[in-house]
Amino acid sequence: MLTDSQKHQFETLGFICLKNLIPPDEMQIYIDAFDETMIQANNGVPWNQAPKRQQVVSFYRHNTDVYNRLLDDDRIYQVVQDLIGKDFVFTVSEGIHHFGGTSWHHDDVSSEGHTHLKIVLFLDPVCADTGCLSVLPGSQFQPYRERMENYGNEILLLGKDASLALIPSNQIWVMPLCLT
Repeated sequence: MLTDSQKHQFETLGFICLKNLIPPDEMQIYIDAFDETMIQANNGVPWNQAPKRQQVVSFYRHNTDVYNRLLDDDRIYQVVQDLIGKDFVFTVSEGIHHFGGTSWHHDDVSSEGHTHLKIVLFLDPVCADTGCLSVLPGSQFQPYRERMENYGNEILLLGKDASLALIPSNQIWVMPLCLT
């Protein structure tokens, strides 16, 4: 499914963006169900925008009729298989409402000999003032990540006025959390 160029981009930069992997009409099902699922996961209490971040782990379990389709989607499965092989293990799903930005951080670091991937589906268009993602190409490599852990906030403040490209809601980002 992935081209050699896409695989090389992933291995070098640490991410790929797959536009329309899931067409907009199919994505609309997940978009429409998101808020209801977040409320259900919060014991029926609506979320508000007071906290900057609202997160539900094991998100798909709160609306299996809708979100199990993503777990079984061959398009997503094929991307993961193309990048890390057949023998992968699904470990977590998250539903996140995010309001405002966050400081630089890496998500997780895999144990030696393993690769973590993060599949991100944006349900709303995001950009520099409204978005929740900045990608630092190459930060999946340990020496870069360690330097960013030590100096990242200071370095990134130098470019704080740089604008980021718009990320339409029908794109899927695939990012390793660590390559070994």
